Amino acid sequence: MPNPILNPLCVHMRNYQLPDGTVDMPSFYTGAVIGIIFYFLENENSPRSKLEYQVLLLEALYQHQQNQNLLGFNWRGRRRPDFGVFLRFMEEKGLIKCNSKRYFVIKRGVISSRYFPNTVWLLLGKISNLLLGDSVSVTEKKVRDIVNAIIRRN
Repeated sequence: MPNPILNPLCVHMRNYQLPDGTVDMPSFYTGAVIGIIFYFLENENSPRSKLEYQVLLLEALYQHQQNQNLLGFNWRGRRRPDFGVFLRFMEEKGLIKCNSKRYFVIKRGVISSRYFPNTVWLLLGKISNLLLGDSVSVTEKKVRDIVNAIIRRN
């Protein structure tokens, strides 16, 4: 179950929740995932695979620092909700567009820092700064190295 620390973001993003049963997580928390995807896209338009690595790293770092899940994604394996479902839903809602496999935000100002608890806001910024401008392959290597280091420590 995702961490209730996301409740302010979930409430704010309630109009953007996926319908029940669309992905393997409670629909209430899908709005938070969309908010987090927005955050990363507003910092840098990204291909789908880079977005997945950004969210994967967020989950791993939060789990390591807080000893609890943030979004409920299993970052040790490949069993994560289908990002394609999230991205198609966002496109259908007119929130993002895809151009040559890169995603861009259409509607700005959907989220702000007040909907993210400070810990999450700092982690989002850290991840954005760490991966900004990197290619997908460099992003993948950095994320794998960081996650592997976390696993070795635990």
